Amino acid sequence: MDGTLIVQPSNGAPDQRVLMKSEIRIAPTSWSSDGRSILYMVRDPRTAVDLWVFSLAEQKSHPVFQRDLSQGYGRFSPNGHWIAYEADESGRTDVYVTPFPGPGANGRTSARGGRFPRWSRDGTELFFVAADNVLTVAAVNGRAAGFEVKSIRPLFAMPANLSGRGFDRDSLVTGYPYDVAPDGQRFLAITPLEQPVEPVIVMTNWMASLRK
Repeated sequence: MDGTLIVQPSNGAPDQRVLMKSEIRIAPTSWSSDGRSILYMVRDPRTAVDLWVFSLAEQKSHPVFQRDLSQGYGRFSPNGHWIAYEADESGRTDVYVTPFPGPGANGRTSARGGRFPRWSRDGTELFFVAADNVLTVAAVNGRAAGFEVKSIRPLFAMPANLSGRGFDRDSLVTGYPYDVAPDGQRFLAITPLEQPVEPVIVMTNWMASLRK
């Protein structure tokens, strides 16, 4: 979580490739399905937390948002036409959607606060954690000229000790506390252990100890 953006092969091969270096802290959050663009957050002391996109074709970065607000955790929609993100525009953190690459207006998806947006694989649903810690889903239409939220409904309460948080003006903390299965029917959440794990002691050459 420094100022270097690196591509690492998922098969474990050691040949890393440095895409860019920055003097300020950055953290990648999403890679477009066509492989051409990478979204990342920037902790800029001149503004707050901003969203930028790195173009692999141009080998250059461009700001999605760069203003005196905090906006981050950007996620490309499966078709690459939209970016879901969280921002504190209204004085609280909500989930918004903006067209990519633009231009166009951004629209709020969450009704009463929301964080950590994630798309369903087909792009017809947008999941987020509401302010009351309930995992919520919005049925959306991202194929039309404008983005449309059809309905919003709660799914279930997330663990009270859900691990992970978003961002603020003084820090940049990354890591989604949950993930959605490809079928959109199962969820994986990261929660810290309530009880410490007892250590496992492994004794080698224990037969020799018995002979003493």
